[in-house]
Amino acid sequence: MRSGRAFLIWLVPGIAVALGLISLLSIGVYLVIFGVALAVFAAFKTQGRGIGGALVGAGLVSLYGAYLQYPGPGEICIPEPIGNGIHCEVNLDPIPFLIGGCIAVALGAMVHLWSVKRQGVVR
Repeated sequence: MRSGRAFLIWLVPGIAVALGLISLLSIGVYLVIFGVALAVFAAFKTQGRGIGGALVGAGLVSLYGAYLQYPGPGEICIPEPIGNGIHCEVNLDPIPFLIGGCIAVALGAMVHLWSVKRQGVVR
């Protein structure tokens, strides 16, 4: 199996487990179980190649969280497009999400490149 395809196969369990951990109090338990089942499938299908994709998947979820929290930290109010109302929401500080996501993506890419170099597969 090509290393790029293995990387993409491992990307999906990483995303599923990260989303499951974020939403653990609602649907998260099912997403974690689904992600673990996908990881078992990926382990058999790829024989361990591309495991860095799981880290990159988790990092992408964290980067998306940073994007969603971008106007924060604090309470942000915007006018409603219809009517005279105002919509307010409390946003978290996006910096921890950004730092964690960047570290996870960088580590996942390094693990993948290291495993490709170690196996001698350059495809």
